[in-house]
Amino acid sequence: MGKAIDPVCGMDVDLSRAIWKKDVGTRTFYFCSRVCRHTFLENLDEMIFLESMKVAKPRSRSGPVSNETAKEGYES
Repeated sequence: MGKAIDPVCGMDVDLSRAIWKKDVGTRTFYFCSRVCRHTFLENLDEMIFLESMKVAKPRSRSGPVSNETAKEGYES
């Protein structure tokens, strides 16, 4: 079914086995534990704000990237 990332601790959550979740608007957040879900709910406004500020990770170039290629990307 897929995986989600727990917004509190960053662990992978297997969606087919997820027990703890919370629907907020049009999004569903999944948690690795009851503690992470509770932490999320206790800090709901802050957690929603932080989630909205996350930027997608850049996609890598096709093929393997060497250390030299990686350095060039940062220097340009």
